[in-house]
Amino acid sequence: MLTAVFELLYNVSRKLPQVEQPKRILSSKEKLMWTVAILLVYFLLYNVTALGVKESVGLADVFQVLTASRQGSLLALGIGPIVMAGIFIQLFSGGGLLNLDPHNPETQKKILGAQATLAIVIAVLEAVIFTLGYANNGQFALTPTMPVILFVVLQLALGAIAVIYMDQIVTKYGIGSGIGLFIAAGVSYGIILGVGYTLFGDAGIVSAVADGGIEGLSNAFIQFLPFISTAIVFWFVVYGESAKVKMPLSIPGAHKPLELPFFYVSNLPVIFAAALLINVLLISQSLISTPLTESGPSWQHYLGGILFMMTPVYAGFNIPQYINDMANGVTPILGLPQWLHAITYVITLTLLSVYFGKFWVEMSPQQNPKELAEILSQQNIAIRGHRSDKRFIEKKLEQYIWPLTVAGSLGVGLLAGVANLMGAYGTGTGILLTVGILFRMVEELKQTLSVHYPNIAKLLFGG
Repeated sequence: MLTAVFELLYNVSRKLPQVEQPKRILSSKEKLMWTVAILLVYFLLYNVTALGVKESVGLADVFQVLTASRQGSLLALGIGPIVMAGIFIQLFSGGGLLNLDPHNPETQKKILGAQATLAIVIAVLEAVIFTLGYANNGQFALTPTMPVILFVVLQLALGAIAVIYMDQIVTKYGIGSGIGLFIAAGVSYGIILGVGYTLFGDAGIVSAVADGGIEGLSNAFIQFLPFISTAIVFWFVVYGESAKVKMPLSIPGAHKPLELPFFYVSNLPVIFAAALLINVLLISQSLISTPLTESGPSWQHYLGGILFMMTPVYAGFNIPQYINDMANGVTPILGLPQWLHAITYVITLTLLSVYFGKFWVEMSPQQNPKELAEILSQQNIAIRGHRSDKRFIEKKLEQYIWPLTVAGSLGVGLLAGVANLMGAYGTGTGILLTVGILFRMVEELKQTLSVHYPNIAKLLFGG
């Protein structure tokens, strides 16, 4: 059944407009020009409000960071449809529900085609859901008649489809991937807005200093917390991304260690964990808003109150108000201290990150010890001092991979949670994503320059 659906999606993709591969190898200058051009189009759509919807002016939340989106704009869906389509294909393929060979070029072509078609289908469905949400929450600038609703659905769907094609253009003609570029751009934009608000906002540093007195200077100093937390998180993420664990291998004709990254599954665990907690937030809000009974709160309210304890906490940029809320505020229904809510959130995010990290390694053919041992054994690569035995390699890999998976996932979850509590610009999850993306883009730029402009590559990157 799933195989038939997969083939149908691929066959539909063949009828859709295609972004062809370049006929020749593009120079670094051409790749850079394509990247900048797509980035300009992205920011144009990002800042254009969909007709019929109220303009949404707000600082990026976790959902908007993960999807490189902006609520109320033509990019309200962002890269969400692409990511969801990729997750579905990966899960079905990794779980054995789809019999696909990812090493086969023809299969790879089918996967990309089916994923693009599925992304378009998801884009239309999400456009309908988002539009109905706008109507229910009073976010329409016009009376939400059926023609207006359909027009908004059309705009959001076309915006998401434009992102799908822009992602393909960047991947084939630009530097890095479109998904990575859009996330990094959105987070960077959020950082710029955050810095501006911290300096010149109503509760910003300039306003605090202008108020004068000891209290004003104290508030101005406290407003530096987002600066400090952002810098600290950047440092830790850069260190974690560059840290490697070397595993001794014996390669015919050479001795070269296998380098496993400390963040073995990168930032994927915290992406899944954050996305899940966003849904927990929506469910808790729905339960808490249930009308009260004559005898008071019902079981729905208490369940909503319990779920609320796990929902995301973000400092925002009015730090003095945030500190006051943490010290004196209480959660709805249960009436527990807000600081306990914050601690519960960080613990939940961290534990979920570890769970999703282990899940991803088990589901990914090229990352779990068994499959990786098979690949190494086929290439006659062995553990130094031992013969090329697949079972021994697998056992040795397990000693490295599983501790790295747990430690790396624990690290990214803890970093993201604490950064959110400290008000890091672009959210902790956004910084994790952006640093990882920039690392890969710089590496690709280095390789491209090494081919076309070796002297410039040597000057910029050494070696």
